Amino acid sequence: ECEIKCKYHCNDITMESVLMELGLQSHLKNKLTLKSVLELRKPSDEGQTAHSFTSLPWLFLRKLMMVNSSARRIKCASKSNSETCKKKGINIIKTSEDRKGINPLDLITALFHCADPFLQQEMALKMSTCQFAVPLLLPNCDTNECTLMLWALRDITKQFRSHGLEENSIVLTDLPLISIVRLGKNSASKSEFLNKLLSNKQQNHETFVHWKLANGNVPRKICNGLVEISCWYLPSGKETIDKFKEPVAMANLRGDVSEFEVQFAFLSQTSSAVFLFCDDLDSNQAFLNSLQLRSKLVLVCTTNDQNSKKTWNKKAVAKILADSSNVSIEKMSKIAPDLGIDVDENDGICQNAKIKAVKIIKDIGNIPEYKMRELPLQGKPLKEICKLEKEMHRLKGTEKKH
Repeated sequence: ECEIKCKYHCNDITMESVLMELGLQSHLKNKLTLKSVLELRKPSDEGQTAHSFTSLPWLFLRKLMMVNSSARRIKCASKSNSETCKKKGINIIKTSEDRKGINPLDLITALFHCADPFLQQEMALKMSTCQFAVPLLLPNCDTNECTLMLWALRDITKQFRSHGLEENSIVLTDLPLISIVRLGKNSASKSEFLNKLLSNKQQNHETFVHWKLANGNVPRKICNGLVEISCWYLPSGKETIDKFKEPVAMANLRGDVSEFEVQFAFLSQTSSAVFLFCDDLDSNQAFLNSLQLRSKLVLVCTTNDQNSKKTWNKKAVAKILADSSNVSIEKMSKIAPDLGIDVDENDGICQNAKIKAVKIIKDIGNIPEYKMRELPLQGKPLKEICKLEKEMHRLKGTEKKH
């Protein structure tokens, strides 16, 4: 009976109802812009607590724009905006969780739906800088469709050492992709486990949100079906620190994989391996038998010995990386339409911006020559001016006095 009520509760929630609670309903059509987010305004909230649900998105965005890694740990001092939603005729089921706050993943999903393409790019860049996982496939719970966030991730560049120092846009870099999914209910958090797998002894980064983080235990409403991609495990070239010798991207599907066939099909076609967390293999045997994967499948069953499981999966990932196929996010955009997945970059606004960007950079061949031609005062004249300024501010002909 409890499971039936829970399922009914989840199915009854719409995108509009959640946006109404957060005061973002008007921005589903009139998108938030980077300019509106960066406007100088007196903050109405202090620290990690928002005075109302409607101020939660703005507190999150303000902290994110400042690259504050505590942005996901914000809380609300008052109850949700359920009464307002009820007056508007939108069905909201009041629970104790509604008054506690909102799951950070729901907040992030809502803001990406309400942001224009340029704000989405800035949000993804700042989230990556904070070492947060960023959306790869953004779901819409009303239409059961999802979008590949190619444009949103284009600004992210990473530097790493593998066979030498490399720096490139992450959407253009060919990397092995390891996907993590869940089948049925699990006693252990795969996101928490993934964080520990990617962290070294010196630093532990909470890349993926899990139930032990602030509001991580609040039931999810609109973010199931979200596929996050990690901030990419990139080796530093130091054997004592690096977990893996080769760079690798990690994708994490939120929700039960049996309910999201499109996302799972996409991950199975683009991943070098899929790690499937499942506690009850017997009850899910029919689903497992129906799987037709192009990638390797690794079944992970929860054990009491978490350390042994962590060591085993580290070895499993390392073995897969030794013989893996690489893929870039740009190449993924060629696969997505065949599965009915939209690509955000196909939007007219993104295409116009891309044409203008190409027009600006097409004449840049040799960078030093381009600088001399377009920024003539930044070369030799600037060096001469700096030299003269140093001489002006240095004491000349003075003797040391004791």
